Amino acid sequence: MIVYVGAHYFIFMKNPDLKKEGYTSNKWKLYNDHIYKEFRYWKDVSSYCLEGGCLPTILIYEKQ
Repeated sequence: MIVYVGAHYFIFMKNPDLKKEGYTSNKWKLYNDHIYKEFRYWKDVSSYCLEGGCLPTILIYEKQ
């Protein structure tokens, strides 16, 4: 999910298939110019967005 806040874009992403590649993480990840943060649940991601005034701009998903 690409979000927009204060003339700045950043992304949240989750890849539940990482276990196939030897990883064990199934968390949401925030990538920003200055921040890398992990969230365990979608409710935490949505709360972060609501509190920070983020505007979801683009949602990309793949049908499983």
